[in-house]
Amino acid sequence: MEEKCIFRYSVINAYALPICWIEVLDTGKDNVLVYRFDSKSWNGDTDIIKPEKLTVPEMTVRKIRELIDGHPELFGFDELEEPPDTFGENSRFRFISGDKVADISGYNLWYYEDRDNRDANGREPVRAWNVLAVFNRIRDLLLKVGIDPYYLRLAHEETE
Repeated sequence: MEEKCIFRYSVINAYALPICWIEVLDTGKDNVLVYRFDSKSWNGDTDIIKPEKLTVPEMTVRKIRELIDGHPELFGFDELEEPPDTFGENSRFRFISGDKVADISGYNLWYYEDRDNRDANGREPVRAWNVLAVFNRIRDLLLKVGIDPYYLRLAHEETE
């Protein structure tokens, strides 16, 4: 079977250097790819320090596919609401359903985990909440089958 991505999540730091990347593929075996990066300096000197191919149960992949298929609103988003502080990490998501692809990014999404927080204009961050709801369910499915939580966090410590 040809490798087919159905979900991707990556995080970059404030200097646009990658921190981590996880991809879920519809392949049966080796269906999760994870990459951990070591950003040595602000000028772009980055190394992949932990690439891995993992296998999760096909049932997990199917549940992720069904979850994405059940949220067509994702395919109307490209960028999420800006939090009051945009200096920090950028989360990037790719959701794929059939021939539809949603590439969505947002800054400091951990800020919106508190449902009382509003965007930079004082409005409810409805798009961010929708994306986070789907992401949190995907994250729960992947954590349940043993994926390292490092690849599924919204915020990363600078010391890692």
